[in-house]
Amino acid sequence: MQPPATLRRSAVPASCALALAVAALLAAAEPSVAQKAQKASAFAGDSRLNRAVTMRWKKATLLQALADVTTATGVRLTPERAIVDEPVMVAATGMPAGQLLQHMSELLDYTWVRNGGTADSPNYLLYQSRTQKETEQAMIDQGKREVLAALNKELEKYRAALRLTPDQLAQRVDAADAKFGELMTSGFKDANSPKGMSSAMDSFALRSIVSPTGRVMVELLDRLSPAQWSALSNEESVVFSPQPSTGEAAFPTGMYDRLKNATPELPIPRSIFKSLGPQAEQGIAQAETMMRERWSQAGALKVTLTLSLSLASSPTGLLRVVPTAVTAGMEGDDPTNSLMSISGLTIIGVPASLTEEAEDEEARERRLAADPLLGRKAKLVLPKPKPIPGVAISISPFGTGNSIRSADLIQAIETAFGVRVISDAYNKMALLSTTVGEGEIPLYKALDALGKGNRTWDVHEGAIRVRSKTWAHDRRAEIPLRWLQRWKARSTAQGGFVLDDLAEMAATLRDDQVDNLMLAGIEVEMTNFADLMGVSGNAGVLRLYGRLLPQQRRALLAGQSIAVRQLFPYQQALLLAMQKGQNRSFMSFATAPKPSRSPAQLASSVLTIERNPPLVQVNRNGARGQALRDPAVGSAIYTFRLEFPDGQRDQYSVSVNLTGPKGPGAPPTPVEMPTEPM
Repeated sequence: MQPPATLRRSAVPASCALALAVAALLAAAEPSVAQKAQKASAFAGDSRLNRAVTMRWKKATLLQALADVTTATGVRLTPERAIVDEPVMVAATGMPAGQLLQHMSELLDYTWVRNGGTADSPNYLLYQSRTQKETEQAMIDQGKREVLAALNKELEKYRAALRLTPDQLAQRVDAADAKFGELMTSGFKDANSPKGMSSAMDSFALRSIVSPTGRVMVELLDRLSPAQWSALSNEESVVFSPQPSTGEAAFPTGMYDRLKNATPELPIPRSIFKSLGPQAEQGIAQAETMMRERWSQAGALKVTLTLSLSLASSPTGLLRVVPTAVTAGMEGDDPTNSLMSISGLTIIGVPASLTEEAEDEEARERRLAADPLLGRKAKLVLPKPKPIPGVAISISPFGTGNSIRSADLIQAIETAFGVRVISDAYNKMALLSTTVGEGEIPLYKALDALGKGNRTWDVHEGAIRVRSKTWAHDRRAEIPLRWLQRWKARSTAQGGFVLDDLAEMAATLRDDQVDNLMLAGIEVEMTNFADLMGVSGNAGVLRLYGRLLPQQRRALLAGQSIAVRQLFPYQQALLLAMQKGQNRSFMSFATAPKPSRSPAQLASSVLTIERNPPLVQVNRNGARGQALRDPAVGSAIYTFRLEFPDGQRDQYSVSVNLTGPKGPGAPPTPVEMPTEPM
């Protein structure tokens, strides 16, 4: 985003820069796409589609779903190639086929058109029109604008806290910690509600201001230039250094000395310490001591600012201001920096459209309870919630690690209330953590259990249509079921993934799909959760590895190095892309940012790979030479390193864990890599 002329003037107060960036995006936005005029249905006059059909798809692709309707009606129905993997859930008994198909197209924002056949027996094609593509893109763009506005609103809380007196700040911190403690006591069941989210973010904001380093970070944000805000809005890192190199910026006058003299601490609500017990409190105190010692001993401190406008493939913003210690030869390889990064700022911005209710809750309850259909009561019969494979801890949004599947809930609603339900079925909406009670509940409460904060539902022409509020983002993050099933089958057969498998995933998936990989894996009950996390956190380097030639891989795994200048142009391009995107992934949230390197720096580096434990050397059945073999069972860590002439190095660690092939006839996992000519 290029800032308008008014933003380029140095007279514009820097503290207003983010607000102006939001305004600039709003002004530069394309006009909203006009809704197309209603046209006659493509099915008009085709009596074949008046036939009543019963369809229950817990999750079906459009290719599968339309094939089922074709079988039931004899009408040839085809999705265009680009949308064959679009998922849908349906629970509908005795519904006219044409009506079902029309509901599906309107819900998913696709268009039916006659395509071949005869005048009496036409075929039909489902496709996404140009206008519908523009609508989808407009929703993505609007999400970015709303995220920037939400981040600006959150940042105002930090600025307001800076103006408080010490006594006022202490009182506010105690009150915020108490509210956060209530949220913890409730098991975070209200964490996704506007009240719960606000309570959590307020507590962390105030704790950051109490921290001496946090105060400096907020003031540094307010000293950013419009050009620097513009770079952040384009998801480019901004780095401050006492001795800036190419691509870095100098600290504002006096700011570095204040930062160096500040005492870092973890801006974590003390209610968390208390809930974890004395041993945890002691451990956190030790961690803070280690962090402060490293801070005082550092040769220099850098501060890296990053902004993601699509956290975990959702319209959620994450603004981070992270200090890191710099010591000769260790800038990209200092484990203490992951701890020190927590002492910076982490500001989350969630669009108001996702956190604020459009209607007063009590008024909504009265209105829906009085509705003859939505207020009708029945008892739902659901499968018992089961643990999520691969997830041994409580993680939001799955509560205690147990889940109810959306598909099961939709089927239960149709059975209990005799209604027809049609819904999108993206990975991110597959699992729910919800309770529906033992007795009878009204229909609207059953529909709310599908995720009122994340989904919308309405009653339209004989059906209830359910859709994700963030459907455009979810669609782009969706990973086709056939890919997930192939990877799961390979993992089951091998007893895990090998490095080449992880590289294949990273190379196959787009960034938003990579961010969604863990949830998608949970949906299909993959159990190697750590491996999927590894792909999400190291997608860039895995893509590079996946595009290396076999002889390049063999050389690296045999302990040799490859100069970046010797890589092919397309491989160098992947390395540059990795540098740009390495601090924006969901998994970078809890780690120190990687150093930003200029193209010239990267060109001077060499690439190496170290495996721990090392590969084993074996004879090749009497053939000349030997080979390196990756053991079929066990855990290993592959460390990719970029080493620079000045001794600096950046490293990326990817772990694999193989438990061995499963079942008779399972394929072997070892990969042989000759180290000398045969």
